[in-house]
Amino acid sequence: MKFPVGTAIVKTFAMPHDQRSPESGQQLLETRIEEHRDNGWYGYSYIWNEEQSDARLALGGGRREVKWLDDSGKTVSNQYQIPNANQCITCHGQEGKFQPLGPTARNLNRLLLHSSENQLAEWQARGWLKECPDIESLPALPVFDDPSTGSIEQRTRAWLDVNCAHCHNPVGSARTSGLDLSLFQNTPAKYGVWKSPVATGRGSGGRKFDIVPGKPDESILVYRIESNEPGVRMPNLARNLSHAESIELIRAWIESIPDNSSVDQD
Repeated sequence: MKFPVGTAIVKTFAMPHDQRSPESGQQLLETRIEEHRDNGWYGYSYIWNEEQSDARLALGGGRREVKWLDDSGKTVSNQYQIPNANQCITCHGQEGKFQPLGPTARNLNRLLLHSSENQLAEWQARGWLKECPDIESLPALPVFDDPSTGSIEQRTRAWLDVNCAHCHNPVGSARTSGLDLSLFQNTPAKYGVWKSPVATGRGSGGRKFDIVPGKPDESILVYRIESNEPGVRMPNLARNLSHAESIELIRAWIESIPDNSSVDQD
């Protein structure tokens, strides 16, 4: 998608007070703004105050202690991390330039949160989106926890595309790893099957391959996504909690991959 100079993309991160009760409200934590200037894109983070009345620019990043009740009613706490201005380029850097990550056709082609209207169709109707192809012809990502939207493989590859491929692609900041987790990479060895890491170390957990078919406990991919340890965990920035539901999906996918030693490694 192409955006005119002056475009601002705004995203606010918040945590519900009680996951069992959406009407209980939420705690605002951070607002990120991406601004398109004449000479390119720039990103900024703003941290919300305790009173929830204002958010201030935080070029140096920061932390916020957040507590909430989970689905079982248990109190959970986390040190929410806000990246500094230099860290933003780690994920947003494509060929060395800052680029927005979320606004792609396959991400946006879905129903609005509070409406049965397709999001892209709504934007077209409002005049916000021009030269959009027929929506029925556009790709749409499967939802990772909704089996009706795709197979285990399709949902896992979509999850990896959204959460990992902005760095792990041929022009991203993790391109030197040789691991390409983008949705349209069709060579198994390139998205990790029987692929050895470029550099071994703590991040490998003593495992030899990114993905070992049928064996998630021997796969580096699972080890790094499960870990919350700095220097091991992936993504390596602004995360210190693992997501059990997506890990379960990724494990099931790896278990379903046939153990075929003749997989194309080219």
